[in-house]
Amino acid sequence: MTSAQICPPLSVHKLHATKLQKNLGLKRSTACTIVAHISGCLDWPQLREMCGKPFDPPSSQIPLYFLETSVIDKFWRLVDKYQAELEKAYNPSIHLPDNLLAFVVNKKVNAVGHDQIDKVLWEFDEKSGTSERFVGQICCADNTAYKVLKNEMKGWELETPDYIKNPWLDNATYQQNFYAYYYFDNTKVLIKVREWDSGIEIPNSKTSVVNKKWFVDYMVGYVNMLAKEFVSLGYQPTFEFFKIQNVFLPNLTSEFKDENHPKHGIHSLVEKLLAINGQEVGGVPYSKITEDKGIKVSFTKDMYR
Repeated sequence: MTSAQICPPLSVHKLHATKLQKNLGLKRSTACTIVAHISGCLDWPQLREMCGKPFDPPSSQIPLYFLETSVIDKFWRLVDKYQAELEKAYNPSIHLPDNLLAFVVNKKVNAVGHDQIDKVLWEFDEKSGTSERFVGQICCADNTAYKVLKNEMKGWELETPDYIKNPWLDNATYQQNFYAYYYFDNTKVLIKVREWDSGIEIPNSKTSVVNKKWFVDYMVGYVNMLAKEFVSLGYQPTFEFFKIQNVFLPNLTSEFKDENHPKHGIHSLVEKLLAINGQEVGGVPYSKITEDKGIKVSFTKDMYR
């Protein structure tokens, strides 16, 4: 990433906001605010003024668009080189619409995040790399539930049983960082979430957006989207959450209920998750969650008919 970046045109930001609005079920105004924050702006009008000018997005975030044209061209040249192998690996019945391999095979250039291109090129040596390796790196840079299923691919050296997967899902488009252990049992998958947070901050303040009114809908929208992805792949997902925004859920106390608490939004998020059809792990009352407990939320295909 260079320091002399140019803020993308407004049309790019509008497409980004539309994706957030549609896939996370957010209000248009909320989606626009999030896109503005990602670019280091307080609101949409400020972002609109910034378009086409040099800007310095927050260092704690990975902008969706930041690579030099030469780097992007190199990526798509490699895609052309390995097009036959990519198409052979692509299966529209199992590759989700937002899957990176689907974007690449269908040449949806503007849908591929620059962070994903960066990950692929960082791990791939053009001189010694093979077509199999390139396809593998495309799968590694994916941010959908499909990446979890591909976690058994050659080169991923896990010290866990075959039915347990644990990749990070780092998504610059949604600004979500999601780390979990996935336990597969036939058509069911238990997802034990050990780390879940968003790096979005209020520009110029380094303050988390955790207490913003839209924070809960934004976070729940991401989990709902991820659950829907697993359902579309034929699995019934159940999530167990243990740590959110660097807060261990067992440490939640009555103090978090106070709207003036700096992380009140975590309490509100947990309440919203429980309301989805959630329950405490082990049947322990929410107010008495112990150190090794969390909350459990189940999703079924009936929820997405």
